Amino acid sequence: MLLLLTLAGTTSEANGGTSSSGATTLGIASDGTGFIIDGSPAFLTGVSYFASGSIEGEALASDLHNLTAGGFNWVRLWVTWEGYGALGRDGRPVEPYMSRLLSLLRELEARGIVADLTMARGAAAASGGFPTQAAHLIGVRTLATATMAFRNVYFDLANEHNIQDDRYVSGTEMGALVRAVKAVDPARIVTASTSGGGHTMGTIDPVEALDFLAVHLPRHKGCANVTAALVRNLTAAMAPHPRIPLHLQEPFRRDYSPSWNPEAADFVTDLAAAKEAQAAGWCFHNGGNRHATDGRPFRSFNMSAGEGRLWAQWDAVERQVLQQIQVSALKADPSEEALGIVAKSDDETATASGLPRQQLLHS
Repeated sequence: MLLLLTLAGTTSEANGGTSSSGATTLGIASDGTGFIIDGSPAFLTGVSYFASGSIEGEALASDLHNLTAGGFNWVRLWVTWEGYGALGRDGRPVEPYMSRLLSLLRELEARGIVADLTMARGAAAASGGFPTQAAHLIGVRTLATATMAFRNVYFDLANEHNIQDDRYVSGTEMGALVRAVKAVDPARIVTASTSGGGHTMGTIDPVEALDFLAVHLPRHKGCANVTAALVRNLTAAMAPHPRIPLHLQEPFRRDYSPSWNPEAADFVTDLAAAKEAQAAGWCFHNGGNRHATDGRPFRSFNMSAGEGRLWAQWDAVERQVLQQIQVSALKADPSEEALGIVAKSDDETATASGLPRQQLLHS
């Protein structure tokens, strides 16, 4: 793992964090505590933007404007998302979604924004994931080849791969996926997200050879109050191996738990705790409404014309969160209009997308 981490971490630093073309470049700090963007330390503050293939044109341009104005510096894109994935279940490119992905990466690169490209294992066709290790290997090689020109990208090779269901990917299989990516692009930074809240989430597995850890923490009332302690415990659990960044890639979100719906203060507290405990990044996670029979609002799970762009699907609490965590980045005119956090109009909700509801209810 140390050789792979050196390739991924020092390539950017050796170039001062900037590629020869001047493009945005993600790297890993030499002490393993966090990330660097274009040579400077960077805490990744981002949003889930899973079904990025479902949005284009002016709607996408407006979301990108709001993303940049709000001070976000990374987004999580799901490249095997059902109905909109750039990769099919056989690991091959799917059009027009692969072209949309590459176009979006260019837009993000120009704005200095990092892209998380998440893949998943899944037996059911509705999951959109790879059904076998063989298809998974084809998929990571396809993505590594397609994204060679982009240095603002890292891969999540398998979402929540430690869960013992059809998402599970063993350490041996993960090591093979990492080697497949590095054979194509030795400098590509890779991780594989884990879930469950246990200490093993912060344990480095040399067989897997990941460049950093991406963890999905618990989702229950009061969980934001223990985030700092969990981050410290997970960091300590990395020993005796050298430290690598610990990224809070997928925290809690609105409309997920049947017993608790987080308020604005919970998100703000969670973000502050992540920074205080020296996590490498944090996500303003969002997704479909598990409390509603039709799943709406879908938020990042479906941003097609019938559903509306992400910034038009936020609920009142999420708009409060955006105001509270983005005002300092905006520095002027912190109004809802400036932040783009306006309520969805009747016209935007009038037409249903006609596309299948997402089945990834674990997200």
